[in-house]
Amino acid sequence: PHPWHPRPSAPSELDSRYALTEREREVSQLMLGGSSTKEIARRLAISIETVRAHKKHLYAKLGVSSQSELFSLFWQARR
Repeated sequence: PHPWHPRPSAPSELDSRYALTEREREVSQLMLGGSSTKEIARRLAISIETVRAHKKHLYAKLGVSSQSELFSLFWQARR
């Protein structure tokens, strides 16, 4: 698998440390896989606004303010 793609089967250390919900974990995995907000909404059968809300919660829980910071955080956790 591509190094940016998270392992979908097992929750990561970040999931446990930051108490991510299952849906937040799904959204983060799709984001890390390169999916756009629109694509995430389509794949999860939820609205674009709901995806934005999940992203907002993810960023707040993880203490990041951009998608690039999210990538960096997950990349560092994989080391």
